[in-house]
Amino acid sequence: MLPVIGVALLTSAFSGGQAQTLQAPYATPTYVTPSSAQWPSSATWASLNTSLDGRLSTLRPWAAVCYEGDPLFDAIACQAVISGYGVDTTRESSAAALLWVDWEACGYGNSCALDGADPQIISNATCGQGSTPSYSAEVLSPEDISAVITWATQNNVKLTVKNTGHDYAGRSAGPYTLQVWTHNMNNMTYVPDFVPQGSSASPVPAVTIGAGVQAESLYEFVLAQNVSVVNGGCLTVGVAGGYIQGGGHGVLAPAYGLAAEHVLEVTIVTADGTIRTVNEAQDSDLFWAIRGGGGGTYGIVASMTIATLPQMSIGASLLTIEPNQAMNSSQLAINFIAMVAQYANIWADAGITVVLLPDTTSYSLDFYWPSSLASVSMFYPIFEDILAQSSSYNVTSNTTSQTMFSSVTQAEIMEIGPFFDAVNIYGMANRLASRLIPYYNMTTSEGQTAVAEAIWAGAEIINGPLTEGLAGTFGQVPPLIIGDMPAATRNQSNSTASNPGLYDAVWHVVYATPYLTTGPGVTQSTVNLVQNAIKNATQPLIDIGMVSSYQNEGSAYETDWQQAFFGWKYPLLSDVKQKYDPKNFIMNYQGVGFVSTLEPFTCWEQNEVQPYSSDQPAFVPTLITPLQDYELVRVHHPDSPHCRHLSPTERHARFQRITAAYDILRGRQVDPYRAEIERRRRAQQAWARSRARRHAEFAGGLGESSEWAADRRSDGIGWRDRLIISAGILSLGVGLAPIFWPGIGVDDQRHQAAAASLAQARREAREYGQERRREIRRRVQEFREQEEGLQDADAPEDSRWQRPEEQHRCSAQSRQR
Repeated sequence: MLPVIGVALLTSAFSGGQAQTLQAPYATPTYVTPSSAQWPSSATWASLNTSLDGRLSTLRPWAAVCYEGDPLFDAIACQAVISGYGVDTTRESSAAALLWVDWEACGYGNSCALDGADPQIISNATCGQGSTPSYSAEVLSPEDISAVITWATQNNVKLTVKNTGHDYAGRSAGPYTLQVWTHNMNNMTYVPDFVPQGSSASPVPAVTIGAGVQAESLYEFVLAQNVSVVNGGCLTVGVAGGYIQGGGHGVLAPAYGLAAEHVLEVTIVTADGTIRTVNEAQDSDLFWAIRGGGGGTYGIVASMTIATLPQMSIGASLLTIEPNQAMNSSQLAINFIAMVAQYANIWADAGITVVLLPDTTSYSLDFYWPSSLASVSMFYPIFEDILAQSSSYNVTSNTTSQTMFSSVTQAEIMEIGPFFDAVNIYGMANRLASRLIPYYNMTTSEGQTAVAEAIWAGAEIINGPLTEGLAGTFGQVPPLIIGDMPAATRNQSNSTASNPGLYDAVWHVVYATPYLTTGPGVTQSTVNLVQNAIKNATQPLIDIGMVSSYQNEGSAYETDWQQAFFGWKYPLLSDVKQKYDPKNFIMNYQGVGFVSTLEPFTCWEQNEVQPYSSDQPAFVPTLITPLQDYELVRVHHPDSPHCRHLSPTERHARFQRITAAYDILRGRQVDPYRAEIERRRRAQQAWARSRARRHAEFAGGLGESSEWAADRRSDGIGWRDRLIISAGILSLGVGLAPIFWPGIGVDDQRHQAAAASLAQARREAREYGQERRREIRRRVQEFREQEEGLQDADAPEDSRWQRPEEQHRCSAQSRQR
């Protein structure tokens, strides 16, 4: 029935064979604020509290207890905030906290943040309310949600919805709003023979989850049931919230489609307070819109039922590759991205997920796939390509196994989840920009090269202000290239409301970096430099036609957000929105029906990049930055209309400068100011070594050949022969594993034991992340002490920012997804 729904909706969106233009919002609600006479009285708020059995609370910023001048200041309570300031689970458990502090603010200066690198009690600043909602309503049932929505519509109070606060565009908060906090709706039920309400469909195994369930909990739960689900890579995301309502990609998506495609039924409360059970047989248009059409838009979801898949083992190949440091790093990176790109479509069609993280000093290239769908031989060509260019690339680590993980849960909790934990730095500011790379752009060598060059040009843009040790930043960051788009269901775009760009795509390219908004040397200008770089990083990809972006991991300041996040489906979604919420009351930032001029959205305007001010940091390089290089190439080329008024002498000088800038961007010439920077930080290599150690331990008794180095040994046996031998040994190991490894058993008790074991592994991974954070703090403190010593010695301005090699080791772990 899904294709029928899609075709019916599609017909309404087209007229005369041409798509309608993107629709403007159809209704503008009037939300009240505390300064208006219509703001609810204390008695009115008390009535809502009574209906929720006392689970309504006023909300102040989480760190208010650490501001000495704030009425809530409490030194003891502050220590708890400080100890958990960068811990995801701690921040998620507070209604007032988000995972990234820039979205807790309402413009630079109106915030209540601590120094994310070294949180301490604040004695000389004011804790601003920022974008923290005025009240929070903890909901535990659909009836609670209905009561809150009914009260809010009667009193014209804007609603926001929060589970974990894992939202890269800050949609979990908003000033003058009432927060609907779903975090504790974390019930899960396995139904082996589920049939949607009102449907005559055949029973299928499924799991029903509450709105507060997170990815990690779901992975552990389905493992105990001996089944799998399509789920996300970040273990902190709320599954039924923005993840599935935005589409939901993940390690199984190339083989089984988006997570939204596996939803069988949803319990949702719409703007009229009605609790609806929607599926293909009931309110099918609303059911279609919820699955991928954006969270917090058509109502508030209370629960979802998701079809499960059989339990499956996961194969993996995890490589770390070092480019030749004596060669041009930019050109090497471009060539390597293009080398990987030539196989992108082949791997996607085989159900293989690819994750590429190319830094200037080290590349991380990982593959994951359901063991039954592909074999290690799929990677022989790329292995041969890399070995053929051994003078350019050196494989320092290669762990490859046809059945590396016994389950999807094990792959996520042991490897994929910790990887994203390592690249996410919580308790700091964070911005993203992303683009989806279509399948058809990767069908020719010319297209592959153009994509590789544009990706690296974006990396140069974002790293421009980071190269010079800008205050509040942590060094250069690589682009994150994720190949986990829904290849198997590419022709079923109509089945869900997910961005059609997701179905067209083979790669998802993300640019991001953590940075500080509070701390020594941090000003609005330093913040602007970082935000500007992130915002502009996708421009090279846009210029070659990449128009789509994934809304859950896109830019909060996407110019053409309707096209980028929804494509041709926006008019269809607008129709559904109007039908179920004609007053446009449940509104989300950059969601369908979004009205940017309303007061609850003023913080997004305040948080947007501001024009550069005159107090630019003294250490910003005077040489051309990559961003300036790109602007010169794009706008100020001597043949462009902007330069036709120049004299021949000026045009010739401009031509020389633009040629040098273009050579830098293309990697034909070493960037002069980057050449003076000492070796890039080494945290990525440390992560690779740690990963290799973990997998060496994991391989255990399976034999040395299960982890084989890509370099050729002098024993006369080729690497392919060793791989075939390894596969045989691994097959024998897998066959005997149930005897020696109880966690592989299929009975419930053994699966529960496996789940508990993986939970312990996850806790250990989190402890590792906390230890890494403490190490960052220690190095930051050392740097500050060094800086103070240099200042006392009246050191020249430039020398203050010449950090020693040791100070560069903690940056690459702050790479953002």
